[in-house]
Amino acid sequence: MPGWKSVTIAILSGFGLTLFLALFWRWPLAIGAGLGVLASAVLLLTTVTIGTDPGRADAAWREAAPDLVEPRVGPATDRGSEPEGRPLPEAPDGRAGPNRP
Repeated sequence: MPGWKSVTIAILSGFGLTLFLALFWRWPLAIGAGLGVLASAVLLLTTVTIGTDPGRADAAWREAAPDLVEPRVGPATDRGSEPEGRPLPEAPDGRAGPNRP
């Protein structure tokens, strides 16, 4: 079921197309209204097929490929400029990070 925003946009765009065809191109009102309804239906069908729930999509790929999910790590330390959430590589002597003191 499309959301209220999609329905509102579809109705307004269909009404706008009807007015444009009837007023500027001087088409009969029935033909303009028919094309407006058709355009609204196509717009609603498009929003229904495209719109997915991001939370469900995220859960689906995590379930399908658990080997691609990285474990959460605490914030980065002061030693390197690595982004948060990624551990710094350790050197053979036990010190972490590319900028070893």
